[in-house]
Amino acid sequence: MTDATSRTPREPNEPLKPSEPLEPREPQDGAPRAPNPVVLVDARGLRCPLPVLRLAQALDSVPVGTHVRLLATDPAAHTDVAAFARIRGMTLVSRTDEGDHTAYVVGRLSATTQATASATPPRAAAGMPPAAPPGRPSTPGAE
Repeated sequence: MTDATSRTPREPNEPLKPSEPLEPREPQDGAPRAPNPVVLVDARGLRCPLPVLRLAQALDSVPVGTHVRLLATDPAAHTDVAAFARIRGMTLVSRTDEGDHTAYVVGRLSATTQATASATPPRAAAGMPPAAPPGRPSTPGAE
C-alpha cells in the first residue's frame, strides 16, 4: 500500500500534478470499511483561492464515493475548504497538520450539486411565523 508520506518529496520547481490516485488508508481501529478511492491534489505553495479551485476541479471529475485529499500551505484553506464542502453538500472527512502543510480529505458522497439543490427556503418551524417576503428596495430621493 502506498502512502503520501512514503513518496519522494516534490522539488520546489517541479510542476504540480493536477491529481494522482492513492490507495485509501486503513482505519485506526482496524474495523473493515468499504474502500473509497482517494485522489491527491497537491496545492502546496498556492494562495487563496487556488487550493479550493483545484479541489473543486478534482471533485467535479471524480465519481460519487471518491475522497479527494488536498495538500495546502495557505492558512486561508483552513476555513475555505470547510465552507466549500458545506456549500457543495460534501463532507470534510479530516483535516491534519503534516508539518509544513495541512492535509484535507473531502468526500464526494452525493451526486447533488448546488444547481440541483432546491431554491425554495425551508419551512418555518412549528409556532414560528413564516418569513416575510423581501421588501421593495428604496432609493433616497426616489418615489
